[in-house]
Order: sequence, then C-alpha cells, then structure tokens
Amino acid sequence: RKTPSSFYFKSRNPAHDLIVGGNTTYFCAFPGMNTVELDTWEPRRATRQENREALIVLDALDNLHFLTPYTPYFGFDDIPPVLSIPESAAAKIRYTTKLQFSGYQK
Repeated sequence: RKTPSSFYFKSRNPAHDLIVGGNTTYFCAFPGMNTVELDTWEPRRATRQENREALIVLDALDNLHFLTPYTPYFGFDDIPPVLSIPESAAAKIRYTTKLQFSGYQK
C-alpha cells in the first residue's frame, strides 16, 4: 500500500477546502495570548466581542486558508479559563467557514 501524493481537508464551505500535497502553499493565523489597550498599549485579555470581530475579519481574508486552535485569542476576559478551548471552538464554528484544525489529546 502506498501513501497518496495528495489529499483533501474539507471545510464547511467547499470553496475553502484544501488540497495537501503537490505544489501548494497555505497560510494560517497564529493564536494570540492577549490584545493591547490602544490608548495605553498595555496588554490585556481580549473580550468575547473582540474575538468574534477578529474571526469575522480572518474569515474575510482571501490569503488566509485555515485557522489553528486558539485562534485568534486564547480565552476571553468574560469566561473562566476552563472554558477557553470550548468557547474558542464554538466561536470559530459560528463565525467562520474556513478549515479549522483542532484536537484533543488525553
């Protein structure tokens, strides 16, 4: 048995499916721990609204092909830390149709 030279990753929107292999290059957003207060440049945790707005912007970028776990922010200021991962995953499902890489390891 041989490994395929290419394969598909399917997304909710077929226009955002990715073919891995061959002569392709893809770009993704990398997660951010915090954002900054624009008046003072002090770092702070993002709000749920800022996370939602960032996802909408990321979804609209033609040169961004997929989202990694914890993108765009790792948690928000108005949720407990234990809910950071489920809330982030739920927001990506709601606000983007791009391919998402997420996982769980025990």
